Amino acid sequence: MSFEELHLVIQAVMGWTNEHMHAFYVGKYEIKEDLIPISSFLKKEKDQIEYIYDFGDEWHIKIKLEKILPFDRKVMTPFCLDGKMAAPPEDCGGVWGYMQDLQVLRNPRDEEYEDLREWYGEDFDPEKFDNGEANRRIKKFIKFLD
Repeated sequence: MSFEELHLVIQAVMGWTNEHMHAFYVGKYEIKEDLIPISSFLKKEKDQIEYIYDFGDEWHIKIKLEKILPFDRKVMTPFCLDGKMAAPPEDCGGVWGYMQDLQVLRNPRDEEYEDLREWYGEDFDPEKFDNGEANRRIKKFIKFLD
């Protein structure tokens, strides 16, 4: 898998729509991602890279190779094993904007509450990660590539 494909898988898992610029880094060096396989940089367990998405909101995501599994011909597409908490929506103002939104969403008397509840969705739960939904979005992405 190339870094560009990994970028699209991250977009699928997060529920984002690829509307902003992004970059991958090893330390302070940017990875030129066109057709470079991620295995060029993530070679052994605990190797790490950083993914930055939306240079305005500055979402920094650390990617760490947790475990190398034996090759299995039946598993040829990426999938999400697990996650923690819901992903923030795009264009919410980065970490600070997201934290402010969550504070408003905890207070139904706040004047911005109804607008944010509509934008985030009535069933939005910041503590919940939906692994099944993340994998459905990845499968849609894979079908898009075929």
